[in-house]
Amino acid sequence: MDNFTKREYLNGETCPRMMVLLARDSTLEAKKTAATFYQFETGRRVGEIARELFPGGQLVDRGPEKFEVTRQAIEAGANFVYEASFNSTLGTAITDILERLPDGTFGLWEAKTSKEIRIKSGISSDKKKYLYELAIQWLIAEDNGLQITRAGVVLVNGDFRKNGPIDANAYLWTLDVTQHVREVLGEVRRKSEHFAQLIRGSELPQVEVKSKCKSCHLIGKCWGDEVPTDHALYTPYFNTQKVNFSASSTRQAPVVLKAGYEKLVDAKYPHVHIDFEAATPAVPIYPNTKPYEQIPFQYSAHTRLSPGAPLIHEEFLAETTQDPRAEFTRRLWELVKDAGAIFTYSPYEKSSIRKLFEHNYPFAAEVKAKLESCEVDLLNDVVKVYTYHPEYRGSFSIKTVLPAWVPEFSYKGLAIQSGLDAAAEYLTMIKHLGTPMAQEIADNLRAYCGLDSKAMIEVFDAIIAHGPTT
Repeated sequence: MDNFTKREYLNGETCPRMMVLLARDSTLEAKKTAATFYQFETGRRVGEIARELFPGGQLVDRGPEKFEVTRQAIEAGANFVYEASFNSTLGTAITDILERLPDGTFGLWEAKTSKEIRIKSGISSDKKKYLYELAIQWLIAEDNGLQITRAGVVLVNGDFRKNGPIDANAYLWTLDVTQHVREVLGEVRRKSEHFAQLIRGSELPQVEVKSKCKSCHLIGKCWGDEVPTDHALYTPYFNTQKVNFSASSTRQAPVVLKAGYEKLVDAKYPHVHIDFEAATPAVPIYPNTKPYEQIPFQYSAHTRLSPGAPLIHEEFLAETTQDPRAEFTRRLWELVKDAGAIFTYSPYEKSSIRKLFEHNYPFAAEVKAKLESCEVDLLNDVVKVYTYHPEYRGSFSIKTVLPAWVPEFSYKGLAIQSGLDAAAEYLTMIKHLGTPMAQEIADNLRAYCGLDSKAMIEVFDAIIAHGPTT
C-alpha cells in the first residue's frame, strides 16, 4: 500500500469513515480557508526556524525524486536531513528533521507550533497524534533499513519574548519522546494495516454518530438522509435550571422565556453592541510579545441611543505595522464610556479587555470596569438559556442564530467566514500594506466584523418583537 500516508492514518484515528471517503475521493477535502493557509504557513515557518537547532543539514525538495534524494543524502553521510522522505509497503512519510546519531543510528524530530504536550500528566488525545506521526515515520524509516533510536518534538517556548530577529535557541525547545513512541509502535503498525484494508475495501466503515459529527463537512456525504433532523445530534443544549420546557428539536415554534425578554427590555440605554477580532500569532511579530499573545486589531460597534433611535455604526481596524493595542484601547474607551449597556456575544470581549488591563494599556482599566458594570452577554445571558428556535439545530453560533431569527440576514457570501479567518487575513494584510490586496482584505474584514455587531442588534430586536412565550 504505497500510497497510505501519515495524514490518512491520522484521519483514521479521528474517524475511519472519513478516512475512507477522503482516500477514495480527494475532491471531498474541506475547502481551504484563510485560517487553513495561515496555519500551514505558520507550521512551515516554525519548521524553518527549527532547522537552526540542527544546522548544516540537507533539504530534500518534495518532488518526485524525494525518496532517492533522501537515500543519497544519508549515504553521503549528512548529519541532518530536512524533509527526509521514505516509502515502504506500510506507506509514505516525511519527517521534518532526520538526525544521524554518533553510534550510526538515527533520530526523528517533528517541529510543532504547540507550546507543550504535558507528558508528565498524560498526553491529551489531540497531542497524542504527535506520537502517532513519529511512530509512522519510525516504522517506515526502519523498513528502509535505518535503525531509529530517538524520537522527539520541537516545541514553541511560551515564555519567549521577541526582541529583534527570532532566536531559535530561545524561541524553541526540544522534548525527547522516544519511550512514548516506542510504546505505540505495535499499535500504529496494526492500525496502519487495518486502515489500509478499509481503504481498499468496497464498503464504508460503520461508525457511531456523535456530537462531533455535527461539525464535519462530510456529514451530508457520509450519512445522507440516514440522520433525521430530529436526531439527538441536532438537539439544542438547554440550561435545565432555567428552561423548563421540552428541549426536543421537533418543537416547531420559537420560544422566548419571560426572564430573557425582561433582561433585554430592562437594559439601560444607550446600547452598544460590539464585536472584537484578535490575532494570536505563534511567531511573535511585535516587540516584547510572546508566542500566541492576543493582539486585538479590530472592533465593530452598533450603538442605539434610545428605543427606536437610528443605529450609529463605529469601527476600528489597525492598518499599520505597529502594535495596535494602545490605539485600540483608547478608541474603545471613547466608544463605550457613556454606554448604559454593552452587548457582546460571548465572554471573548471581556477576556480580551482583561488581557489589555494586565498589560497596563492606558484606558484598559476604565474599559474593564465599564464592562463589568453593564455588560450583557447576549449568548450566555439570553440566547442560550432563555430562547429556543428550531433552526438553531443544536448550534448557538451567531452565524446560526442570526438567520434563525432574521432569515434575510446571512453570513453566506462573505469572503471571511470565521474569527480564525479574520485573524489570518489581518496578519497577511499587514505584510502587504499599501497594495490592492491589503485594501481588499481590509474591506473584507470590515464587512465580516460589521455583520457580527449588526447581527447582535438584529437578534435583540427579533427577540423583543417576538415577546415572551405564554
